[in-house]
Amino acid sequence: QNYVGLSDNPLYSAKYWTYEDDVDRIIGNVYLNYRPAPWVSLNYRLGTDFYSDFREEIAGGPRSVADEFPVDENGGYIEHTRITSRILNSNFYVEFNKNILNKLNATLRLGHELFEEERNSLVNTGKEFDIPEFYQFSNTRQLSTIQHLRERRLIGAYGDLLLSYGDFLYLNVTGRNDWTSTLPPGNNSFFYPSYNVSFVFNELLDLPQVLSFGKIRASYGEVGKDTEPYLTSTVYEKGLGFPIDGILAYTRGDTRGNENLKPERTTTIDIGTELKFLNNRFGVEFTWYKSNSKDQIFQVPISETTGYALVVENVGEIENKGIELIASASPLRTSSFQWDIMANFTRNRNRVVDIAEGLDEFPLEEQFGYSGSTVTMKLKEGDAYGNLYGTSFQRY
Repeated sequence: QNYVGLSDNPLYSAKYWTYEDDVDRIIGNVYLNYRPAPWVSLNYRLGTDFYSDFREEIAGGPRSVADEFPVDENGGYIEHTRITSRILNSNFYVEFNKNILNKLNATLRLGHELFEEERNSLVNTGKEFDIPEFYQFSNTRQLSTIQHLRERRLIGAYGDLLLSYGDFLYLNVTGRNDWTSTLPPGNNSFFYPSYNVSFVFNELLDLPQVLSFGKIRASYGEVGKDTEPYLTSTVYEKGLGFPIDGILAYTRGDTRGNENLKPERTTTIDIGTELKFLNNRFGVEFTWYKSNSKDQIFQVPISETTGYALVVENVGEIENKGIELIASASPLRTSSFQWDIMANFTRNRNRVVDIAEGLDEFPLEEQFGYSGSTVTMKLKEGDAYGNLYGTSFQRY
C-alpha cells in the first residue's frame, strides 16, 4: 500500500479512504403583481433556498495483515456530517410611474426586503475500529460530536427615484437603510445613498451627422455591509480531550470579539461617456472609476500577553481605481443578417491605503508547502490586496 515512500498508494486510498456526499436541494420563488391604477403597481417576491447535506467519510484502520501501511495508523475513523440550511428572501415594493409635466417623467420605487439565513451542522466522529473493516459507530472506541448553529437576519427599507426630462436628461437618486443582527446595538442600523446623472447631448445640441449618439454620465454611491454572525462576542469552546470520566471543561477562545463593530462602507465615484457613429455602426464607451472601502472587518493579530491571539476590528482602507473601455462595430448589416463585433479593455489598480494602528502588515491566510516552504496572503500598507508572500529553498 505504500507509494514510493512518500504517500499512500492512490488506488489503495480510493478503496479504503472513502468519501460520499448526498445533497437534496429545493430552490423556488413566487411573484405577485397588482395594478390598482395604470401608474402604480404593487409587487411581491418570495424566494427560498433549502437543502440538506449528508456526508460520510471513512478511513480504514489496520486490517491485521503482514507488511501493512494503513490509511490511518491510529485505528481508522468514521465521520458523518449532517447539514440543514435555509435561506429566505422576501421583497415587497410599490412602484409609481407618472408624467408630471409635459417633458418630465418620474418613476418612484419604495420597498422593504427581508433576508434570513439558518444553518445547522452536526458532525459525529468515531475513532479506532475494534473489528477490522466493520465500519459502524458501534464498532469504535472513541465517539465525539460537534454542532454548529448559525442564524442571521437583515432587514432593509429602500427608495429609488428616477427623473427624466425630454429623453435627454436623467437623474437617479437611491437610498437604503439596513438593520442587521450581526452588529451590536447602536451600530446595527446604517444608511447608504447613491446619485447618478446622465446627459444625452445629441438630443439637444446640433452635432455633426457622423455622431449619431452621445451621452456623458457621472455617479456617486455608497454601499454598507454587515459581517458574519457572532463576531461581537468572545466565546468559550469545549476543552481539548474532554469529557474525562463524564466531566466537561471549557476554555476561552483565542479570538476576542468586539462589541463596538461598525458596518463596512464602500464609496464609489465613476465618470464616463458613450459615443456612437455613422448611424450606430461604430461605438465607443469609456469609464473611469475610483472605489474606497473603509472600516473593513478583519481578525487582527495582537500580543498573546493579552490572553488572545486575535481581535476582531474595523481596520484600514483599500482603494481600487481604473478604467474600462469598450469598442463596438457592426461592419455588415442587411435585412436578414447583422454582424456585430465588440472588444473591451479593463485596467484596475488596487492598493492597501491604511491598516490597523501600530501595524504595517498582518496575515490573512497561510499555507504550508513542500519541504517547509510557506505562502502567506498579507495585508501590507502600500501593496495590493491579495498579494502572496512566500519563502522557499534555492536548492534542495
